[in-house]
Amino acid sequence: MDRIRHILLGEVVGLLLIVLVIIILFETNFVLPGEMSGMEWSNDLVVTQFVMQIITLAVIPFALYMFKMAFVRKQLATSTDKATKALLVWGTVRIGLICIPIIFNALYYYIFGFEVSFFYLALILLLSIVFIFPTKRRCENECCITEEN
Repeated sequence: MDRIRHILLGEVVGLLLIVLVIIILFETNFVLPGEMSGMEWSNDLVVTQFVMQIITLAVIPFALYMFKMAFVRKQLATSTDKATKALLVWGTVRIGLICIPIIFNALYYYIFGFEVSFFYLALILLLSIVFIFPTKRRCENECCITEEN
């Protein structure tokens, strides 16, 4: 169980480090922000904002509710060996659902010239990581192997 938890923690930290690298590259002007700012990109901005808002609003409840779904719950309630493998697979999916849109929102924030809506979407997703962060207790509860069960 600890190995699976460390893998999931590594995924969260790795994906958030990608966001940090994006921020460092743009804030130090190594990559110039605002490449897609201006009137010629306004249609692309509106479409991208719409898509990222829909993705953010859909992904958060889905990622939070995913382990309550019957087909995922059934895989996590099997024997300990199969449950830990299922926890790794579904935990990775859950982390990806939250962290990958953070990366895109951070990138779009800088590409579209500090468009604040992307920053707020990334911040909302970043705050939702608290609810899926792979602590030891959460991993054990999701695999149904606590002393209470």
